[in-house]
Amino acid sequence: MTIVVGWEAQIALRDVRGLDPQAEQETVIWAARALVEAAIKEK
Repeated sequence: MTIVVGWEAQIALRDVRGLDPQAEQETVIWAARALVEAAIKEK
């Protein structure tokens, strides 16, 4: 989860991908949900 919500993710999404703050937030939420759902399915 820290990979998705840490400042490194913000740097990558803003500087590398050029996303605006709204798109960045939507991407982080999507990625966090996908990771949690995958973890739940593995149980």
